[in-house]
Order: sequence, then structure tokens, then C-alpha cells
Amino acid sequence: MDSRPGGAAPEIPRQMKCCTFWDALTRQRTDGALVRLITPVYPNEDVAQAEQRLKAFTQAIVPVLNEYLPK
Repeated sequence: MDSRPGGAAPEIPRQMKCCTFWDALTRQRTDGALVRLITPVYPNEDVAQAEQRLKAFTQAIVPVLNEYLPK
């Protein structure tokens, strides 16, 4: 991690650029997508409960996203 706001890891954008470049070479595609899912931790719950809620949402949304995201 780095010290930028949000703690974004600098290698992630670089990896995405490499994947986009590879897709352009091998699939003739230059589009891509990044979906970031976050959830609050409410006052009446702990982190494990918030994480479980996020995992359940992720499992529900992935089939929908697969219809729209490049493969």
C-alpha cells in the first residue's frame, strides 16, 4: 500500500494497463472495467457482519455484471 488518500496500491493501475494492452493485442479489444464494492460498518454490527453482507451482495451482483462487462 502507499500513502495516497484511500491507500490505493500503485501496482493495480499498472496491471490494468498491461491487461488492456494484452487484450488489444490478442482480442482486438481496448475496453475494460473495474468494479469496486465497499460497504459501511454500521454501529450495531462488527466487521465480520459487514464483510458477510458485502460477500452476499457480491454473489448476487456478479451474474448481472457478467452480462455487461468485457470478457
